[in-house]
Amino acid sequence: MSETALDRTSRALDLIPFIVENPGISIEDLAKVFGSTPKEITKDLNLLFVCGLPGYSPLELIDLSFDDGYVSVIDAQTLDKPRKLSRREVFAVILGLEGMTSLRAPGDPLRQEIEELRSKLATLISDVNVKIASLKVGTTPTPFLAPIEVSLRERSLLEITYLSGHRDTETRRTIRPNFLYVENGFIYLRAFCLTSRGERTFRVDRIVAVDSAEQTSAPDVETTAPTTSEVLPTIEISERSRGFLEENRHLLEIPDDFSYPVATTIAISDREWLLRTCLGQGGGVLILDPADLAAEFAQRRADTLALYG
Repeated sequence: MSETALDRTSRALDLIPFIVENPGISIEDLAKVFGSTPKEITKDLNLLFVCGLPGYSPLELIDLSFDDGYVSVIDAQTLDKPRKLSRREVFAVILGLEGMTSLRAPGDPLRQEIEELRSKLATLISDVNVKIASLKVGTTPTPFLAPIEVSLRERSLLEITYLSGHRDTETRRTIRPNFLYVENGFIYLRAFCLTSRGERTFRVDRIVAVDSAEQTSAPDVETTAPTTSEVLPTIEISERSRGFLEENRHLLEIPDDFSYPVATTIAISDREWLLRTCLGQGGGVLILDPADLAAEFAQRRADTLALYG
């Protein structure tokens, strides 16, 4: 997703105090620390080079050195200290930590660390008894989040027992987790499923058991080609459905400089979900491929419109 002006401004304000504490750091290392690219960091440094206090003479401008690929701050003006959080920002962070707490099971060590950080932030606003309405993600915190995160770090396999939301049956699967995300109040796990030999999405609160799997049984996930039945659907999104695009951006293959209407594949294996969701967009999202899915979508659209006749 393309950056906003606020994103760039926030990063630029954080760059100066960080460089002051780490003089001579390379642009490549700065990009890693700030989750950006060397090109974007260089653009930020060029921007900071012409910023300063009112007057804007050479005496009031921030003075940097970065021509050789290593960055040092000669004169930081007033930006040599990290930004202080406003009361509103502290509340926003506390709210985010509250949501993170709801993801962790009561015995999870990370939950205690989150709660300790929350308490420290509460003292910054002189109110250790900050009360925030309980945030619930999904149904209840899952005890399986910790082993999934370990598997993500180690790129290891897991054996899971999964309760299907469509057929109300349990299946045993061997998976290699790829990433976790939260959507519509639930935690989802995107993983390569060795059992079905394809990318799959699992709702974490429907996982009822997790065990380690033998690493030797794992195929090379990156080179395992999907079967014909697992080809990703192609859809077209118009500007009227930009909300759909933003909500499902993590499932789409879209460049940052796209324009509407945009055609893209969507990483979803649940055909019924895709059909119903696209129908709910009122023509703002069309299914183009595969042909059988596009034909079924067109027929459902026609049947739906006929009900209004």
